[in-house]
Amino acid sequence: SSQTRILIKGGRVVNDDGTMLADVFIEDGIIKQVGLNLNVPAGRTTIDATGKLVMPGGIDTQTHLELQFMGTRTIDDFYTGTKAAVAGGTTTIRMYREKKKAF
Repeated sequence: SSQTRILIKGGRVVNDDGTMLADVFIEDGIIKQVGLNLNVPAGRTTIDATGKLVMPGGIDTQTHLELQFMGTRTIDDFYTGTKAAVAGGTTTIRMYREKKKAF
């Protein structure tokens, strides 16, 4: 089986409690190592993140898309709302729906 290996090098890693200059090694979609001077296998794709932020995708657990409220409706539909979310770094959403309406 072929493995997908990615090294993100030279970026500023951002997490819930701070930032640090570090490299990130990912194998088959799982973060395996974070730090400097990592010992990683050959046969990888390297991404130069110098001068860039490296952070996990955000999760929005209360998204209001196509929501009707007091005679109005939210401006974003599913397409425009998810496109805007991805542009801002949000990779997962949970849509809010009224309990009485089927989805």
